[in-house]
Amino acid sequence: MDMRLSQLTRLERSQIEGELKSLREEIKRLEEIIKSPKKLMEVIKEELEEIKRKYGDGRRTRIFHEEPKEITEEDIIPEEEMVVILTRDNYIKKVPLSSFQGGKKGFSLTTKEEDSISHLFVASSHSTLLFVTDRGLCYSLRALEIPQTSRQSVGTAIDNLLTLQENDRIRCAIPLPSKEGYLFLATVKGLVKRLDLKEINGGKRGVQIMRLDDNDRLCSALLTDGEQQILLTTKKGMGIRFSEKEVRPMGRSAGGVKGISLGKDDEVISADVVSPKSFIILASERGFLKKIAEKEIKAQGRGGKGIILWKTNKKSGLVACVKVMENSDRFLLSSAKGNVYHFKVKDLKEGKRETQGVQMVELPQDDNIASIGKIVSGS
Repeated sequence: MDMRLSQLTRLERSQIEGELKSLREEIKRLEEIIKSPKKLMEVIKEELEEIKRKYGDGRRTRIFHEEPKEITEEDIIPEEEMVVILTRDNYIKKVPLSSFQGGKKGFSLTTKEEDSISHLFVASSHSTLLFVTDRGLCYSLRALEIPQTSRQSVGTAIDNLLTLQENDRIRCAIPLPSKEGYLFLATVKGLVKRLDLKEINGGKRGVQIMRLDDNDRLCSALLTDGEQQILLTTKKGMGIRFSEKEVRPMGRSAGGVKGISLGKDDEVISADVVSPKSFIILASERGFLKKIAEKEIKAQGRGGKGIILWKTNKKSGLVACVKVMENSDRFLLSSAKGNVYHFKVKDLKEGKRETQGVQMVELPQDDNIASIGKIVSGS
């Protein structure tokens, strides 16, 4: 404030002279560039390299030397791995697999009040999915038709996507890679059936694929190639392994044949394909996990009582779900209340049939493990 007017004038003049000097130097530099083709090319090169560093990425378009074809939904929707979640009350949603990272701490999945997760699996967003109900009907739906949501969303009533019969509940959902092979079915009463995939064209209205007694219901459906080994597992920890060739292919209207002889109050909870050097992952209701090498379970004829895979107790609870996996696989374990846990098979300690499992998840008393979903190697 004490600065005199003359001092302010000199300060302003010095700033203007400084700017003038800078401009003259810049003009000189630019004129030299314009006059020299070599310098001009060097400047252009530097500026293009700077643009490349800032904005360079992979080409997002492809050039085809052919007539354009009709554009489908698959062409405009990116293909990625999705987690598909089904609930007991037939609500469904899909969530990007990238939303699930981590381990024992878990993630929460919102469900409708008093509803619970019944099925969880991983599939491509471009997959065709087969949905099999507990009464033996089969439906098909493209994964891209299922609305994609966040983990916190309740999901969509599957009645809006499929024409389900009254009181029919989805029991199994399977990504369908092709129409080659067989669909292998198992019921809670221990019956099994095999039918050719070409027999199935369920669509959104569904077709009957197995005749069931009133006191029986489907518990598992899986894809096979006609040459594989099948493992049936019960809630009390019994298991039987046999060749699928022992179950001849049947038509859609046929019933099943005996796969395992069940003990008192026991029922089948899982059927899966056993491959060489694979591992059987068993999860109990109270969050215990057990990993058994397939060589521990010898094949026998179908219809027998099987062998003990797990002597469950009050602490572990009954066997809740079973999945056969490779050591390089990862999997998601979900509880009825909507908590999801991410594991790697290789991180689990291998045990014998006689050993008890290890508690990997601590659950409140009003919650139980409900389902297991394999993430295929490399996903």
